[in-house]
Amino acid sequence: MITTQGKEAIAKSIELFLTHAEMTFEGAPRTVAIHKVEITGNKIRILVYFDDLVTGTITKIILLDNMGRIFLEKQDITTKTDMQGIMFAFDINIQEVV
Repeated sequence: MITTQGKEAIAKSIELFLTHAEMTFEGAPRTVAIHKVEITGNKIRILVYFDDLVTGTITKIILLDNMGRIFLEKQDITTKTDMQGIMFAFDINIQEVV
């Protein structure tokens, strides 16, 4: 069984490994910092926050590692029309296989 400390170590490693997020906003890339990495049970959640200045169509979000490689991506996301911030989550499930 993966211990709580083991899960926390995995989450911390991912947090240190990722450098930033990039979204495709109105057809152009825009760099955004990773807001938070958290762990709940067997799930690591990586949160990316876009402030209230973002209004328009977001078609893709990618998370990049410290070598510039794409680690995770989401496509066909949403059109943001209101003037509030928006949070996107990437979830990684931890499962021990014996």
